Amino acid sequence: MAFVPLAQRLSANQIPLVLAGPVLRHVAHDQVTVFVALREERTVNLRVYVGQGSARTTVLQGSRATVPLGTSLHVVAVTAFGSQAALRLLPETTYYYDLDFGAGQTLASARVLHLTATTSPLGYGGADLPSFALPPARLDQVRLVHASCRKPHGESVDALTALDDMIVGAGTDADLPAFARARPHQLFLTGDQIYADDVSDLLLFLLIDAASALLGWQEPLPGSDPAGLTPGARTPLTIDAGLTSGIPKRRYPKSHLMRFGEFAAMYLFAWSPTLWPSDLPSDADIGSATDPEALRSERKWIESFGTTLPVVHRALANVPSYMVFDDHEISDDWYMNRRWTGPERGSRQPKGGLLDKPLGRRVVQNGLLAYAVFQAWGSTPEQFALSGEAGAAGRALLTAAAAWRGGVGDKHDADIATRVGMPPSALADTATSLPKSAGGLRWHFRVAPDGAAYEVLVLDCRTARAYPKGASTLAAGLLTSVAIDEQVIKQPDDPTSKVTFVIAQTPVLGIPFVEEKQRGSTGEDIWGRDVEAWSLNEEAYQRLLGALAVKRRPIVILSGDVHYAFAARMTYWATRPYGQAQQASPLAVAIAQLNSSALKNETPQSCSFEGLTSTMRLHVGGFHQFHLTSIASSVDRVGWPTSQTDNLEIADGGRPISPSRWPPGWNNVPAVVDPARIPGGSHVVVQPDWRYRVDYLRGNKITGGPQPFPVLTTPPSDKKAAHAAINRLHVAYQASLLNDEGRDIVGRNNMGLLRIEVADDGTPVRVIQQSWWRLRDDVTPTPATTFVVELDPSIPPTPGPLP
Repeated sequence: MAFVPLAQRLSANQIPLVLAGPVLRHVAHDQVTVFVALREERTVNLRVYVGQGSARTTVLQGSRATVPLGTSLHVVAVTAFGSQAALRLLPETTYYYDLDFGAGQTLASARVLHLTATTSPLGYGGADLPSFALPPARLDQVRLVHASCRKPHGESVDALTALDDMIVGAGTDADLPAFARARPHQLFLTGDQIYADDVSDLLLFLLIDAASALLGWQEPLPGSDPAGLTPGARTPLTIDAGLTSGIPKRRYPKSHLMRFGEFAAMYLFAWSPTLWPSDLPSDADIGSATDPEALRSERKWIESFGTTLPVVHRALANVPSYMVFDDHEISDDWYMNRRWTGPERGSRQPKGGLLDKPLGRRVVQNGLLAYAVFQAWGSTPEQFALSGEAGAAGRALLTAAAAWRGGVGDKHDADIATRVGMPPSALADTATSLPKSAGGLRWHFRVAPDGAAYEVLVLDCRTARAYPKGASTLAAGLLTSVAIDEQVIKQPDDPTSKVTFVIAQTPVLGIPFVEEKQRGSTGEDIWGRDVEAWSLNEEAYQRLLGALAVKRRPIVILSGDVHYAFAARMTYWATRPYGQAQQASPLAVAIAQLNSSALKNETPQSCSFEGLTSTMRLHVGGFHQFHLTSIASSVDRVGWPTSQTDNLEIADGGRPISPSRWPPGWNNVPAVVDPARIPGGSHVVVQPDWRYRVDYLRGNKITGGPQPFPVLTTPPSDKKAAHAAINRLHVAYQASLLNDEGRDIVGRNNMGLLRIEVADDGTPVRVIQQSWWRLRDDVTPTPATTFVVELDPSIPPTPGPLP
């Protein structure tokens, strides 16, 4: 059969009312938010129940009118509240919800949602409606999930289906407290929920088709030639706009999203199977700009992505989800360094100046508008509330988005730019951070379930960066000092919270080998190697560590971005953490780093810089690549807030050490050095203000082959039999090697399930991440690798003073 355009399917009434969703979003003890996208304007009523069937009782209720983004695209994140102020949702209880769209239509109505794959497509544990449970009061019963980086045409099978397996594994009776305790309680998607910059030509064709049919209007892009907007032909336009996703590999942005309708359609296609056609477009449909060889590979994984969407759709309806952007929601390298954000500089690529170029600004603004509507609204519904000052920015944005049509001089354009935080101009040479207009949305937020013993700080590591003066490609600090103060230090401090989870999109404790390669990058390697790790900007890195340390409780950092999972642990000791006050007594804190990435974007061993950092190369070789070198050796550092010019002397005579013998970093601000590099026979006059040690941890992995393998003590006398027996030994040996793949680093598509172990008094003692991944593409994901990070700062022991 041939591809049928969406407009034709809409006119033939082949598309149901609900285009995407329900997606369960923010859930608290007194409110629940659900996102849904519809083909018609409706007022959506959300009801939350306890009990099933005749025993069902409404506990929360709320309604909200949809926002018209187009003639056939109406969206809403509707929040239900309690009618009584004293009403509270309780842990260890399963709650159910339904949506009433008017005209007698609910989630169970015919043609409102496709009912596919199961007899109860939205319910678990025998329930007929989607459900959720609040995090338990006991910390060791809380189940959190995190993951990032989901590219539809990325290699291998979507790991987000593991969320469905986790819920199914909670039991068969949703009404039991055991089911409520065992199911995942919150999902944190830590960045790159869509890829706007690396899009399959096939998928862009579908998105263009869908955007036209759903919006009913065509956005005129400034300075663009319609001929350059066809699938596979957008690389020149993308680079001219100031975007860097095509540097150094120009194939990546060949189908970069540009129009708002394309961004919006991407979310619909990523979350629901509803708009996907029965038959994908052919190569001839897509057009001559497409590379046939690349399209064959893309088509394979796009088809795989489509087959898993019904399961993903169900899972997203049943676990509260919190989302924050990284770069790919907008474009690769978004706001990465001064060259990206600053004025145009000569003829060398990238020229910079994106924020002064109409097309570049429009692409960033369109991506941010779509992110605000499809992701931020559900994560922080208070910013879009129907009344009150807290919701003013979000309300204004939704009003402007409903009326905006993208034309030159559109009066709503400036309001959208303000509300999504578009800088008014490029970064000035004298400035160190991007300016923002007042009245915009904030992208960082805090999640602190009432009665639970933890908090989650979700950082904005993209739009609040510190750009050092000097070379335009110097690594930015991922947060300015003001942003660290706002996003960490000034956040409410709940004394009942025993663990602080921190969402930092890029790993704070990254793999040393990878970050050293980034540190030494020049030219186009800066873009290809994504030179933006935390450790590459010492000032911001040390300031963040100091801010986290003064929390004086275990810190668990959750990250993604790098397309592999791993675990690390920092033990941090300080009398005065960098950027903080002198402590009344020395502090010690454990900081756990848990990474979970990618949901769908693993890379074969032949890809990535120098072949060593492809996800599958890391997956196979682990920390000891080729058994020759460790890429994740322990890191030991000491630090002072100022340069240490006179702080190193000859031990026997008190004479200053010559600058030629200073260890690297000795005279920087802050001064952070490896104590092993302090010259022998010398001593420091003033002991460091802080010290830390980072260890990279091996996980425990389920076996994937026969264990133990057989031993051939006496070979058969028959030569043929002996040959066969020896071959069996070789097969068994190879299987034993495979059992170690993914133990240090999980390079296959994965997602992480977290839990905390506590002492008898409730003190957290360790955090455990089960990384769910597929041992082979044709099997279901399993918790194949388990990482355990100790949260007691006395492990390992506190080091003694320096010489």
